[in-house]
Amino acid sequence: MSLSEKPLSIALMVWKHLVLGDPFRSQVSKRRPDLSNASWSTEIVFLPDQIRALKDEASSLFRDLPDTLQPDFFLAALEWYRGPCVAVVRLMGEIVGVIYGWEMRFQGSPSGYVFIDDSLELAVASTDKYRASVLKIAASSLLSCRRIGALRMTLARDNPDIGTIREVASAYSMQRFEELRELHPILPLPSSYEAFERTLGSRTRKHIRQYRSYSQNENHCYVRNMDISEFRTAVATLSRRTKFSLPDDEVQRLLRMASEVTSEKRMLAGLRTQEGRWIAVVMGWKELGRGVLVDQFNDERRCAQNNGDETHMKSISMSMLLRSYVIEQLIEEGFQTLWIYGATGGFLTRYTKRLKGVTIYLDRSTILWRAVRAIARFARRHLRKEIADKLEWINPPAGLAMSAMDLKSTTITFLPAVPGTGAESADDMAEVSGRTERSNR
Repeated sequence: MSLSEKPLSIALMVWKHLVLGDPFRSQVSKRRPDLSNASWSTEIVFLPDQIRALKDEASSLFRDLPDTLQPDFFLAALEWYRGPCVAVVRLMGEIVGVIYGWEMRFQGSPSGYVFIDDSLELAVASTDKYRASVLKIAASSLLSCRRIGALRMTLARDNPDIGTIREVASAYSMQRFEELRELHPILPLPSSYEAFERTLGSRTRKHIRQYRSYSQNENHCYVRNMDISEFRTAVATLSRRTKFSLPDDEVQRLLRMASEVTSEKRMLAGLRTQEGRWIAVVMGWKELGRGVLVDQFNDERRCAQNNGDETHMKSISMSMLLRSYVIEQLIEEGFQTLWIYGATGGFLTRYTKRLKGVTIYLDRSTILWRAVRAIARFARRHLRKEIADKLEWINPPAGLAMSAMDLKSTTITFLPAVPGTGAESADDMAEVSGRTERSNR
C-alpha cells in the first residue's frame, strides 16, 4: 500500500465503525411514509439466504411475475463487489412488494451506498395495485436506515415512480439532485426481417448478406435455443478467444443469470461449424414483448479469407452475422424491440434510440457523511487512476449542483450519449439522416 492510500484506509476503518456499526444489523427509524393505512410495514434485508426465502414466503406474489423479478435471478445477477440490499414491504403481514437494491462494497466491507436500477424494469417486484405504495414505503425505510448514507436510483425518464421518489425525498433532510442520462439502446423490430434490412444502410446491408451467404456456404448451423450445458461449454471455449476476455467471475455471473430463466424465456443462441465447434454465442432473455441482449462471445481468432470481393471475417463481422440471425428469430416470434444492455450494440448502435433515464442522488447531510464524501473527493486527486475510478460512485459527477430544494427545481445536467460506431460511409449517414427527417415529418 502506497503512502497516499494509507489515509484512505484509515478513513474507511473509522467510517465503518462510526457510521455503519454492525454490518449485519439494519436500524430503521420509526418514521413511516404518509400512508392512510397503518397496517403497512417494511424490512430491509441484507442476507442472501433471507432473500432466497422470500420466494416461498411470498409465493402468491412471485407466481405471476417474470423470471427476471424473482429473488434467485436478482442474486444471480449480483457482481462480487455488490451486496444485496432488499426492502420487503408487507400489508397486514402479507408481502405485497419487494424492491431490489445492492450496496457497494469496498475492500469487502459495506459502504452504506445503495443503488437501485429500474431502467430495465428489474427492481420493483409488485403488482400494479400496490406498486406506488410499495415504492413509497420502501424508499422511506431506506432513507431512514442508519446503515445507509446515500441512495442512487436510476429509472426511465417517463417512469411515474420518479414522482413518488421526489415526494418521499422531500420529507427528509437530504442533499439531493438529478442527472438525466442516456441508457440502453433500443432497436425497434418491424414485422418482417426483409423490412428490417431495408432500414439499414447500404454497406451494412451488403455486409450482412455477404456474411450470411458465406456462413451458409460453410454449412454453419444457427442454434436458436441452446440449453445451459451447451452454452456453458461454448462460453468456456470462446471466453478465452475474445479480444477483451471477461474475468471468470463475470462469466460465472452470466451463467447463473441464464440458469435462473426458464428455457422458453432464455435468449441463448449461437453459431457452430459443421464439425460442431462454436464460433459465436449470445446471451440474454425474452419477456414483455422484447428481447434483452446482455453479452456476446465470438471466436475472434477465426478468420476466413476468400478471393474476390469477400473480406476477412473479423470479430465485428461475426457479431454482425450472429445478431442478424437473432433479430430474425425475434421478429418471427413476434417481439417488437431488442434492448441492448449498456452500450454493446456494435453495428446496431446507429439504428437504435437510447432510453432516456434519470438518476436521483440522495445523500445524508450529517457531518460524518459529509466528511466521507470530502475524504473521497480529496483521495481521488492523489490516488492511482485505477483506484480513483472506483471511488467515482461516492460523489456525484462534477458540475451537478447540490440542492436541498424540491427535486423539481434542481439543476439538471445532460450526459452525452455513449459513442457508438460511426456510419460506415457518407451514403449510410445520408440514408439514416433521411429516414430520421421523414419520420419527424
